[in-house]
Amino acid sequence: MNKTITIEASNIYFRGGFVLLEQLLEYCEQNSLKTNVYIGYKEVFDYFGKKNYKNISLIKTNGLKTFLRYFWKRNNTLFFCNLPPFVKCEKSVLYAHNILFFESPRPVKGAALVFNLKKFVYFYWIKYFARNVDVVACQTEAVQKSLWENMQVKSELYPFYRTAQPLNIAKEYAFCYVGSGVAHKNNSRLLEAVDKLSEKYQFRIVMTIEDNDLYRTLIDKIEAINTKYNRTVVVNKGLLPYSEVAKVYAASEALIFPSQAETIALPLIEGLQYGLKILSSDLEFTHQVVENPIVFDPENVDEIVNVMENQLNGRYKDIIQKNRIPNKLPELINCLRY
Repeated sequence: MNKTITIEASNIYFRGGFVLLEQLLEYCEQNSLKTNVYIGYKEVFDYFGKKNYKNISLIKTNGLKTFLRYFWKRNNTLFFCNLPPFVKCEKSVLYAHNILFFESPRPVKGAALVFNLKKFVYFYWIKYFARNVDVVACQTEAVQKSLWENMQVKSELYPFYRTAQPLNIAKEYAFCYVGSGVAHKNNSRLLEAVDKLSEKYQFRIVMTIEDNDLYRTLIDKIEAINTKYNRTVVVNKGLLPYSEVAKVYAASEALIFPSQAETIALPLIEGLQYGLKILSSDLEFTHQVVENPIVFDPENVDEIVNVMENQLNGRYKDIIQKNRIPNKLPELINCLRY
C-alpha cells in the first residue's frame, strides 16, 4: 500500500546535498508519489516553489521546529540531513551522505568553529540514535565502512544521482572544478598548481567557488593569478544552479578534483556523464566511483601539476574511464513506500 512520504531536508542548502534532494523530488513527482518535504533555507524553498509540483508539498521550517519534530513518532520518513530521529520511526530511512560527520568527533584543522562544533555533536547524535530507523542508507562502501568502524552503525548501499542530458557546447576550458570552497575541498593547493602550470602553458580552468567573505582568501588567489599572467587563467562562476553547472561540464575537457574527503563525489559521476577525463585525489572515494581513475596525492602540489600537465599534453587520451556506481533511487524509495 502506498503511503505519503515525508522528507526531512531542513539542513540542505546548495551543493551536493541539494543536487540529491532535487533528484529525489523529481523522481517523486514523475512517479506521482505524494510527498511532504521540510525545507529550512528560504533560498532552497523558493527554488523548489517555482517548480509548481503537483504531488509534492513544500513546508518551510526552522531549526527549533526541526529539532522538536525529531521527537515525533512517524512512519515512511526519509531523514535526509544525516541525522536520525530521537524516537523509533517505522518504515523510515536515515540517508548518510556527509562522511565528515562519521569519521571522528575531532575537529577539522582550518574549518570554522561552528562546523567543528556541529561535527562533534552530530557524530554522537548519529552513533546513538541511528537504531531508530529501519535502514541507514549511504552512497559508497567507504561511507559504509566508516559508519561501521567508527560508530558501529550498520548501513546499506543506496547510491543515486542525476542522469545527464547531452549538451552541444564548444569546449572553452582545459579543466573544471565543480564544488565549494570549504577547506577539505583543497582548492588552495589546486590554485597553487594552476599558478605553477601557468608559467609553462596557456590554458583556462573554470571553478564554482562562492564569491563571499568566507572564501575571500581563495577569491584573492584567483585574482592574483589572473593579474600575474595578465590574462584570465581562472574563470570563477560562483555558486550555480545545476542547469549552469551542466554547461560548465560540457564546456570542459577534464575535471580536476583535489578533495580530501567525499562520500559519493557527485562531480566525478557528473563529469563522466559529460565525457570528461577525471583527475582526482588518490583516495578511496575516487577508486570506488571511477573505473581507471587518474589520480594524484592531494597534499602534493607537484603531483597535481604533473597530472594536469600530462592531461594538457594528451597523455591520457587513450584511457577509458567509466562510472562504477549504480543508480538505486527506485530501491531507496521502495524502502519508504511499503
